[in-house]
Amino acid sequence: MILMGSITSCGLSGKSKHSGGAGSQPDDEAKGPEEVRAPLMRTIGEIVSVHPDENFVLVKRFLQAGTFGNEMIASISPEGTTSSLILTGEKLGRFYAADIKEGKPSRGDLVVIRRTDGKGPSGGRLEPSSKMENITE
Repeated sequence: MILMGSITSCGLSGKSKHSGGAGSQPDDEAKGPEEVRAPLMRTIGEIVSVHPDENFVLVKRFLQAGTFGNEMIASISPEGTTSSLILTGEKLGRFYAADIKEGKPSRGDLVVIRRTDGKGPSGGRLEPSSKMENITE
């Protein structure tokens, strides 16, 4: 009975995670603002077809990726070669068209989104392609 009372009193003594006890410091550090921020780069899809004559690719969006915004996108090949892409605004279901800005993407390359922090003169926006201007105006 005495042992049971001492165990219960330790649990009821008020030294919980929220009271600033010695055991709460690692939990507080894990909840810092660095953990809450989204990653700067994440995989959102893959290139399913490349049309070099027309200078565009067709991107199949992964289900968990959500919708695309004004972020910069790029393709990365298995060898590590990167290409810059600009979304045209055209889509059909999970498939999006993107103009090739730089590089030589190929079928099967992963497509990543690079988030910008909104600092600087551009405010994190890309210069729209001619197709994007026609759609949004």
